[in-house]
Amino acid sequence: MTGKIRILGFLLLLPFLAQAEQLTLEQCREMAMAHNQRAKMAHENQQAAKQLRKAAFTSFLPRVDLLGTYLRFNKKIKVETPDLQLPILDMSTGGAAQSLYLPAQTLTLGEHKFFLLNAGLTQLVFSGGKAWELYSISKSYENLTAAQADQAMAEALYHTTDIYWKLVSVGEKKVLAEKYKAVVSKHVTDLQNYYEEGLVTRNEILMASVKLSEAELNVLKANNGIQLAKMALCQAIGLDLDADIEPVAVFATPQGNEAVEQVLADALKHRGEIRMLENGVDIAKSVVKLNRSSHFPNILFTANYFTINPNPYDSFRDSFGSDYFYGFAAEWDLFHWNEGGFRTSAAKHQEEVVKLQLDEAKELVTLEVNQTVFKLREAAVKIEMTSTALQQAEENLRITNDNFSEGMVSSTIVLEAQTLWQKAYSENSDARAEYRLMHAELEKVAGAFSDKGENDNE
Repeated sequence: MTGKIRILGFLLLLPFLAQAEQLTLEQCREMAMAHNQRAKMAHENQQAAKQLRKAAFTSFLPRVDLLGTYLRFNKKIKVETPDLQLPILDMSTGGAAQSLYLPAQTLTLGEHKFFLLNAGLTQLVFSGGKAWELYSISKSYENLTAAQADQAMAEALYHTTDIYWKLVSVGEKKVLAEKYKAVVSKHVTDLQNYYEEGLVTRNEILMASVKLSEAELNVLKANNGIQLAKMALCQAIGLDLDADIEPVAVFATPQGNEAVEQVLADALKHRGEIRMLENGVDIAKSVVKLNRSSHFPNILFTANYFTINPNPYDSFRDSFGSDYFYGFAAEWDLFHWNEGGFRTSAAKHQEEVVKLQLDEAKELVTLEVNQTVFKLREAAVKIEMTSTALQQAEENLRITNDNFSEGMVSSTIVLEAQTLWQKAYSENSDARAEYRLMHAELEKVAGAFSDKGENDNE
């Protein structure tokens, strides 16, 4: 019986013994990369573009085709010849003229069955650059989809980072709420003791009790906020929404000395939207050259080997005959009412549009980088200011509590000091949270979340 009681007690304690899974920011980022559906779709698009680029390369290689044909005709080919009187010379009689008479007849050629097997090779010799530009477009498109994949991954990483730091910030709010509740609760207990000794009024206890109720409500709100933030993070990294996780975060000392020039250089190099527009410009240039190539001929080399039955090389008998041939074929559009010129002109205008879009994007990125760096610097300064204010509020609360213990100040002054300490603590916590979020924003605008690896162009 005693053993069953121990087992039951152990089972009841299991929920309390279970610990939350501790996750670092890097672990959450890795899980987000593996889970994010948009990033997966973008990666699949990149792989599809890679295969299309390989398909475009095959236009430079010779093509080998095999053609097989079987036909069965209802009738054979018939040729009717008239009566013929052919003169001939008999050399044995000194060249005297003789004649050969051929009566009219009907000749049947071929068979009911027809077989043809042809193996052909075709090699592009010259196309005015069409094949090369089509391949260039496929390469640029592959790079564009790679940039799209990096962009989707960067958004997923930034979203995860943002949620992670918000969860950390809510956790700090909970710590503040619990500390404030403990401070106010101790003050209420002291007031109750003083009230029993007749040193304070009932109204002072009521005022402190109201503050205690507010502190308890803040603790409840903080707990709810933590639960919601955990659910959001679990959704981002692919865990069950009710999974118990705990962020492991170390607050880095703010620097505030980020060089705008370096951040801007990284942004213009790694930002997905910039890379997409740069590849868009390359595609537009290739389209211009592709339309211009319509003014040049297409030249092909072809070689074929075939076997055929009935055999035309043996009086169309029922046998297989074979042969081969090779040569060149050329096609040139000489006059189409300047269709190619109009298309080339339109492509040039489209190229200018994409270039203007790229210039605009660079300007917006430059503005965004400067704004983010300035905000990050402001957040670093704010941490220093609020840290000093928090130290002063803590010292003020300590002195006020000492004075209250000696009967030098009223309970109202203590409550005001507690409120000022809570406000200073909260502002310092908000400043730290703002710095973390702005640092994540800086990583985003600098393209730090993008894949810096080289594209696989094999």
